[in-house]
Amino acid sequence: MTTDDLWLVCWETGPDAGATWTLRAGPHLVGRAPHATVRSTDPALEPFHADLSLDHHGPVVRQLAGRLPLRHHGPDEHRVRRVGVGHSVLAIRSGGAAPQRAHGPGSQRTVLRTPRQVPRWAPEPVRIEREPAPPKRPAGGLAPAVVALVVTAVMAVVVRQLMFVMFGAVGTVAALSHWVVARLGHRRDLRDHARHVERTRAHVASALDEQRNAWVRYVTRSVPTLPDACATLTTGRELWQRRIGDDDAWTVSLGLGSVVWAPVVQSDGLLADTPSCSVDDLPVAASLGPGARMSVAGPHGVALVNAMLLQLAAGTGPADWQLVVVTAKPDDWRWVGHLPHARDESGRHLVLDEAAVLDAVRDGTLTARHTVVVTDHAAGLALRTSPLRRLEATHPSLALVVVHDGAAPALCRSSVVTMSDARARLVSDHGSDLDPITLRIAAVPAASAERWAQAISACRDPEDERTSGTDVPLCVSWREVMLESGLDPDDHDSIASRWRAGGPDPQPRTPIGRAGDGVVDIDLVRDGPHALLAGTTGSGKSELMRSLVLGLSCSVSPEHLTFVLVDYKGGAAFDELRSLP
Repeated sequence: MTTDDLWLVCWETGPDAGATWTLRAGPHLVGRAPHATVRSTDPALEPFHADLSLDHHGPVVRQLAGRLPLRHHGPDEHRVRRVGVGHSVLAIRSGGAAPQRAHGPGSQRTVLRTPRQVPRWAPEPVRIEREPAPPKRPAGGLAPAVVALVVTAVMAVVVRQLMFVMFGAVGTVAALSHWVVARLGHRRDLRDHARHVERTRAHVASALDEQRNAWVRYVTRSVPTLPDACATLTTGRELWQRRIGDDDAWTVSLGLGSVVWAPVVQSDGLLADTPSCSVDDLPVAASLGPGARMSVAGPHGVALVNAMLLQLAAGTGPADWQLVVVTAKPDDWRWVGHLPHARDESGRHLVLDEAAVLDAVRDGTLTARHTVVVTDHAAGLALRTSPLRRLEATHPSLALVVVHDGAAPALCRSSVVTMSDARARLVSDHGSDLDPITLRIAAVPAASAERWAQAISACRDPEDERTSGTDVPLCVSWREVMLESGLDPDDHDSIASRWRAGGPDPQPRTPIGRAGDGVVDIDLVRDGPHALLAGTTGSGKSELMRSLVLGLSCSVSPEHLTFVLVDYKGGAAFDELRSLP
């Protein structure tokens, strides 16, 4: 069975947000019944609410029962189709993969990052030309011709010459003809003007629709959603692809709602202000980057924070950020300990009480990396001298998320208030005049969050300085390293063979030690030609220099390499190397 025959089905919003199934093609039932394939505790669902059919033509969802109609949304850039079922939203993703294998206790898996195309939004402005003025009505009319005809008639009566009447009639006919032609031409010009305006408006409307669709695609690609995170945690694909330099490195989705789109237009060569509009059922983004201060309240506050942390943990690796939870109720946040982002160098979980925060700062546990601090102790932010306030004021790169039941702390710039029906009210910036946003939130219960966190608990970030040395042996002999490189330093034939294999221009390269992923060598051409070896007294500088000289002498013949050994400490460092050829 290929991956195209598998589907990932995930509740994106609702009481069971984050619940995911890997399904084969065929019919499946959606509902609250225990025997339903895709289950939910949403009270708006019937036991067997809908039928989900999966095949190569795409997913088809048909309602079987229930009062609320299904709400269908088209597929986005990730081949994800969303369907509103009851008060929840179901995300259906094609081309799924089997879940990654679980690792045994103590085992680790090094994550290999794959290339990623970072979405950009730089649209071409839609050109809006000023509409031309409608054609003017032609000057003149029939009055002069009528007056002329009357005058000539009077003159004909006075002078008793009918010729004057004929002259007046000819002039009147000529004037009438000119008036008719002008009127017909004016009507034609009006029709042409109306068609031109209609074509121009249709072209602008089409260009704005294209820009809007492109913006929607950009939003769906740049804002990671809970189904995206669940797919990554399930399959291991795209794990930790976002890096600290990416614009969307700290972006998470709060759920689905209306997002404001401002068209980019150009009028008379200048960017013009145009009325913005809202686009429904798009991911509502929030940032957990440096300087973020967010408060989350309401009955689903903790579950919403769980979803945010899972998304960030799936997208960005522990080499770029660390998670610290400050709480007096560690059992509520036990699942966080499974995330590799929430451990210090010794493997201790960074779920701390307030008293341990200052200790963590003093002993270097909280490094200069970006740190996301989550706390359910809002009162600890009231005093300027409290450990939380000290950490908030002194850490160079910190995001703070406060989960509370009362009023939002004053230092929080944005706030989310969740409601009992899995909706929320978001104020993205208290210092602006932006209107609050109502959205359907992605809220993950602690039990589900723990299962997702366990999926990456054994993953190791090779670029994380805290764990990159965990596999390095405490000591290694020079002979072992040389043997691993394919050369036996005790065998003259092996050394001679290595000299001959170097050819007329051998590489001055030799192993100098072993790292977590194998032997490390140094090449004087590739890495040099100059090198500086620094260290305190007794750290092994002389031993490393002797290993370097011995290794190079075994790898390159004396015909191609000569050593000049200078020792300002009496020659003790290189005395034993005098016999080298």
